[in-house]
Amino acid sequence: MLHSHTQPNGALHHPPVTLEDWRDLPERGDYFERWSLEKVEAITDKGKTAIYTEASKGLFPKPQKDGRRTYWVSTQIIAWLHAQLRGEV
Repeated sequence: MLHSHTQPNGALHHPPVTLEDWRDLPERGDYFERWSLEKVEAITDKGKTAIYTEASKGLFPKPQKDGRRTYWVSTQIIAWLHAQLRGEV
């Protein structure tokens, strides 16, 4: 399983990942995490503009809002990654 850790300067570091790293994760489940834009960028290797543009076109999971905080549902991103592995997206 991939884990983030905090660097000495306080910034989060996400290890490099590939689509293959997600092959064994379940696509669906009752448990989910709220992922920040920075985490989604690191996991998908997409930039902010690409994420928002593709989400607005229905090609990527849409962000959610919790008050002022914007996040992505981890299970939706994982399902998107599985669809990438299958060549569906």
